Amino acid sequence: TSFPPNVMIELCHPTAQRFEDWKKIGVEGGYTTYIYLWGDYNMPGLTPKRTFESVADQARLFVSNEVKGVYRCGYGELFGTEGPAYYVYNRILMGSSLGVDQLVAEYLNRAYGPAAQPMETFFRTLDGQLRAFSAGLQGMDPVALLASIYTPDVIARMESSLSAAEQLAETDKQKKRLALARIEFDYAKSLGRIAHLYFAYRLNPSAEFFEPLARETILMRRTSSDG
Repeated sequence: TSFPPNVMIELCHPTAQRFEDWKKIGVEGGYTTYIYLWGDYNMPGLTPKRTFESVADQARLFVSNEVKGVYRCGYGELFGTEGPAYYVYNRILMGSSLGVDQLVAEYLNRAYGPAAQPMETFFRTLDGQLRAFSAGLQGMDPVALLASIYTPDVIARMESSLSAAEQLAETDKQKKRLALARIEFDYAKSLGRIAHLYFAYRLNPSAEFFEPLARETILMRRTSSDG
């Protein structure tokens, strides 16, 4: 019914219900957690995965249950396009009482300076598209998921915002942060385009529809190799 103070419990699936269940047992040493929010083993692969609200909810859950350590499984592979999510997550873990919108604004202003406004459009557009995955649709076809996230309209809006931001950056650090976001977005954008071209080919399996799919796939591979 209880553990001595030199024992700490690690929760590999740290849900609110599991924290409640463990409260029935004395765990004086507290908890560590193992998280699966990020990592290329998720359905979106090496592209952004979680909304700001979803990571904030988990961070608040950990703070309220006095979690003492977090094993970050796959965390940190996308500091360009997931930068605001990482910032929100860690600031809440560090005890910030600011709301999600305030934390995102804080990050954008500090990271991008005069380019903050178009980058807000960039990240808010992306965040809106990630809601389906964060809601638990991990079991769907990864190609269909990428196509649903990176629709033509979304790609155009994000491209326009990022291009505008690239014209406004002033310092070397701002430009380097945008360059990282550019590399990661171009990769995700290309995967989205490939997904749509693939489905077009499936609907009309012909050389006419295969050629653009092949060209985009080759281009994506060359860009990934250069990056």
